[in-house]
Amino acid sequence: MSSIFLKIFLWFWLTMVLIALAFAVVLNLESEANPSRQSLTGDAVALYGASTVEVFEAHGAGAATDFLERLNQSSHIRAALLTADLKDVAGQAPNPDPDLLRQAASTGQVQIEMRGNFAYAVAPMQSASGKRYLLFAELPRRAPGIFRGSLRQQLLRWTLAVVISGLVCYALTRYLTYPILRLRSAAGNIATRWGSWCATSTRWPSASSA
Repeated sequence: MSSIFLKIFLWFWLTMVLIALAFAVVLNLESEANPSRQSLTGDAVALYGASTVEVFEAHGAGAATDFLERLNQSSHIRAALLTADLKDVAGQAPNPDPDLLRQAASTGQVQIEMRGNFAYAVAPMQSASGKRYLLFAELPRRAPGIFRGSLRQQLLRWTLAVVISGLVCYALTRYLTYPILRLRSAAGNIATRWGSWCATSTRWPSASSA
């Protein structure tokens, strides 16, 4: 394989891989900072909290805990219902952040914090009886599509992307370098023929021989 072909092919391939990685990172950063995504998370937690409070006041702590357990099983969301003075009344609190709880209680608005692979949200609410509650929830952060799935799925996805990009770069490099390689081959043939002709042609007699 010609060195010029190999160099162009590797540069094209490396460029495509780096562009794909940069695109994936930017997509991940934009999705995390997207206000609409955080707004949807806050609305969902507030809805879960309102339903939990309704079940708690109608059927007691046991029913509210069962409701939150079903939520955990269906959506992998761990949550706990707390009173206004931060006492657990239902569910299992996944190490709630006191500062986040106090901020939600003081502002009366849903508070969301991202830490590691989870998002933590606190939704303040007031029941029909006038009592105030807080729902603290731990939600798994959903990665963008390219990072979604198990490690094996991600490896397979990236392997296919690298192989496909390699095939595309190979075809593009072959298309671009084919005329250059033909010219080089033709120039080499001409040089070889010229050298052969010079070697086999009759030399002019020297002055001494004359």
